Order: sequence, then structure tokens, then C-alpha cells
Amino acid sequence: MANSNIDFRTSQSYALGFGRSAALVAGTLNATAARDLVLGRLNVNVEVPLNQNFGNITVLTVQGASILCSNQPCSIRGFDTSLQMDENFVGVPLVQNGVTQVQWANLPAAAAVSAALYCDPWGSSLGEPPSPDESGPSSLNFAFGMGNIIIAAGATVTLQATALRACVLGRLYLEAFDPLAGGTFANENQCQVTQILINQTEQLASQVNAGVPLSAFGLNALSSMCNLNQFVPMNGTVSINIQNNTAATALTVGGHFFCNAS
Repeated sequence: MANSNIDFRTSQSYALGFGRSAALVAGTLNATAARDLVLGRLNVNVEVPLNQNFGNITVLTVQGASILCSNQPCSIRGFDTSLQMDENFVGVPLVQNGVTQVQWANLPAAAAVSAALYCDPWGSSLGEPPSPDESGPSSLNFAFGMGNIIIAAGATVTLQATALRACVLGRLYLEAFDPLAGGTFANENQCQVTQILINQTEQLASQVNAGVPLSAFGLNALSSMCNLNQFVPMNGTVSINIQNNTAATALTVGGHFFCNAS
């Protein structure tokens, strides 16, 4: 018996594939929509073991408009299918025959990359889908890259990025790996986040600087516990201090925020 309370998905509106690249250290993938869509969660797959999956997302556009909102790249591992989180949601319309593009760089070795965006149909009752610019600046705020930097054993470094437009920072993803040991992430639990500043305002909550384990913002952290929900103005600065507590291992640390609607 038919149930009128069930909404059936229309054709060609479930998942938008980018295809699969050749084995590359840096490259580009494009996806073209077969119908009007609203873009949802992004997954990027790098065909290497997960503990060697490091590199950067440097460009992410919808119909030519960038949906990254800082001057630094994002960590490609933070878009892996293992990162089960609701905050990784684009929310930008893509018109029929419109193109979304992802570019990556700095993989540890040549590897094939593939990607997909879950989608929802754009209902005809809503009229013509707006362009990304017509949707307003906040609709372009998907991820805020913090870049990456090498940190010596026992040292502290600062990731710093500048906002290209006003945005609201949400879930924070951080990673630390040893590039000389096949990209292993085994030392992440020996790193501490000692400061998070937005325009010189501290976001950590302890009265004394006790530090927070980097793994609290890692691949397996609970997403709902990591949502900062803090406004950053255009040209505002965000910085994260990270301490490497290993005895003799230099690490590369990096990450990004996913953004909330504003």
C-alpha cells in the first residue's frame, strides 16, 4: 500500500561522481551535473593506505566560484570516507551541466584519486537555482584551510591562516604524521594543541594552559564535540599552536575547519 508520507528521490540526484584520476602527486578532477542539484557531503578517496593519506586540497570550486575561505590549503585526509561527520556539507546549488572541481597537491607518492558528492535534487517549485554568487557570500564558506608545517621533536609551531571573507568556523580537523616513515600517523597521540586564537582571542577553556590532545580533533573524534561555531571577519586571522612531545621524531602537522552556515 502506498504511503503518502514517503518522499521518493527523483532520478540522477543521489551521488555526483568525479571519476578517477591517473596516478598523480598533484592533479584535478571535475564533476558535471546531469540535473539541477544541491551539493551535500564531499568524500575524497586517495588510493594509498589511510595512514599514508596526506596531501592538500588546494582548490574546490562550484561553477568557478571557490568554496574555500582562507589563504591556506586543507588536508586531503580530512575529506576521507572514514571521517563520519555532518559538518562536511557543501549546501551550494549546482545547475544542470554545471561543473564542480577539486584540485590536490603534495601527495607523498603518485596515487589515483577519486571523489564524490552526495546530493539532493533542486525542486522545480523553488525556481531556477541561484549561482554561487547569487546565493550570498556565506554559501561559499565550506572549509577554512590551516595549511601544514613541519614541527621538530619537542618543539611547538603555529598554523596560521587569514580569512578571505567573513565566515563561521565549525568542526576542526587536525592531523600529524611522520613523512619519513611512510606517512604514519602513529605519533598523533603525542601532540598537544596548546592554543587556538581567533583575532588574538583564545578559544581553549582552561585557566592554565593544560593543552588538548591533537587526537581530540582527529579522524576518529566525535564531530559534534568539535564544532567551534565562532565568527571570523574578512581578513581575520586564525592560529593554532601545536606541541610535538615525541623524543626524536619530526612531524608534519596540518588541518582545516569546516564552516557553519552564517
